[in-house]
Amino acid sequence: MLSLDLIADLVTIAGLPAATAGLGLAFWEARANRRANSAALYNSIAQSIREEMKGFEAAKTQDEQEDHLSEVLNWVEVGCALHHDGLLAGRTGQILRHTIDEIQDKIALKPNLKALASKLTTHPHTFSNSEAYRADSERKRAREQAITDRKSGGALPSPFSEDRSLSGPHHK
Repeated sequence: MLSLDLIADLVTIAGLPAATAGLGLAFWEARANRRANSAALYNSIAQSIREEMKGFEAAKTQDEQEDHLSEVLNWVEVGCALHHDGLLAGRTGQILRHTIDEIQDKIALKPNLKALASKLTTHPHTFSNSEAYRADSERKRAREQAITDRKSGGALPSPFSEDRSLSGPHHK
């Protein structure tokens, strides 16, 4: 006859794999939900940005342009805040980051847009998430460019090479 201790041990042994599988399923579900939420966020933000960009292009007055650009910048700010909060996941998060980069690059390269965006920045905290995102993005691009340069043969000279500026007559 089986003792209660043995039965309890068998139930525990049988339950461990089931609990482990349940935990794995919960993690998988959380990951899928995070990506689905990221996709929903992307769709909402991208749609709003597209509408405001169309409005900006169709604007007949400077005030209308300011209103539309202000909304674009507000949506970019939301996207940057989501990025900093870690809420963008998967490929849709990557697409939104690329969209933000493109908008920020266009503004930075076009003097009239840059001047208009500067005019809309009324307080030190206005668009602070966008500025922090831009700084992070530029550092990341610089790192990636340095890696690309090294891989393509544009590596920095070795500290032991002869063509260094320190290799004057007193260093030979």
